Amino acid sequence: MFFTLIRTEEKAGTSKAIERFGDDRLRRARASTMAYAGEFDLEGYIQAFARRASILREWMLFFERYPLLLLPVSWERPFPVDFDQQGDNAVRRMLTAHHPMLAISILGLPALAIPTGSADGIPVGVQLVAARFHEHVCLRAGEAIEARYKVMTPIDPRF
Repeated sequence: MFFTLIRTEEKAGTSKAIERFGDDRLRRARASTMAYAGEFDLEGYIQAFARRASILREWMLFFERYPLLLLPVSWERPFPVDFDQQGDNAVRRMLTAHHPMLAISILGLPALAIPTGSADGIPVGVQLVAARFHEHVCLRAGEAIEARYKVMTPIDPRF
């Protein structure tokens, strides 16, 4: 739903700007992202927002009982540099892996990604999510997690 709503909303804006001003790599990545997304007509667009409101209501009820949710940032480890240049199937895999972040974004919930270490030299972390207007809960929990892990320093990109 995330990219389909975005595609429907911005087809006259961002996509045209990318086609006009973007380089070939950006256009290729954008084309694969748009191939992943559908597009709504007006009725579908309205129904998607109604579905979003229902999902958000369920999450708000969840947060009445549990003030914080700990999630992975992605279903997979970080992808290599330029993975989005490998075509539609690669981008589909990447975007599907990022559903934990995309689901939170479409609902407008506050979230915070915190590094927790590395796996095979690749940084990994967790995502903290709270109820709307409860950013402070994410920030306090993030501070507690950061206090228990050593400081992460920048890494050299892997090509």
